[in-house]
Amino acid sequence: MVLVKTSMESGLTGRLPGEALKSFPDSEEEIVFLRRQAAQVERLRQDVLELSHRLDQERSRFNTIQHFIRQAVQVESGEKFQDLVCETVIELLECGVAACWCLQCEQDDRCLRHSGLGQVTRVQWLALQQWILANLESFTSRAKIRSAVTPVPPLPAELGLQDDFCAELVVDSQGQPLAMLLAGNTSHQPGFYQGFPGGVSTVFATFADQVGVLIESLRPEPPLPDRSRRFGYLKSAW
Repeated sequence: MVLVKTSMESGLTGRLPGEALKSFPDSEEEIVFLRRQAAQVERLRQDVLELSHRLDQERSRFNTIQHFIRQAVQVESGEKFQDLVCETVIELLECGVAACWCLQCEQDDRCLRHSGLGQVTRVQWLALQQWILANLESFTSRAKIRSAVTPVPPLPAELGLQDDFCAELVVDSQGQPLAMLLAGNTSHQPGFYQGFPGGVSTVFATFADQVGVLIESLRPEPPLPDRSRRFGYLKSAW
């Protein structure tokens, strides 16, 4: 069914291959015709393979988010929750660097959890803090309408990341900032695989929303004492 459509779009009639070849008295013209047909089939095959790969990628990303949600309700500290967020970002976007800056924590070295940055120096920490504070208002507005395309200022050069990076603010249901999520790659790592246009930014924004929902849903005091002890860290850490 797809091949018939492709043939008609290429300017051919709906005739069978044998009938089409009868219109070519010269064998050289027949060869040219067959080569064109073979090229069209090969292009179609490549398009199908690429689409299949993109769909598999999106399915894998969805499963990664679901797995994160199942694990998140079992962690027992704010630091472990942040570590899980960073691990999930790297798996989700297939990137080399992920960071989670808690905006509800004490603003000291413990508010930043990351993976892939190595040993963060004081200069890097301060540069990232200043970048977050300077852009917090614009990110807060952006988080209210995730579909809005807002330019993101470049990250501090001290971090050593590529210009192509992702940043999303995690907010609660009232729009209050909870954390800043970052995803990127160092200069020695490959860039993001986009898949569908805007795929990386879309899935990262969706993940940020899920993180916010989880933080807020685990905040209230559960009725059972054991659950109260288990999830109580979210009241102070976030």
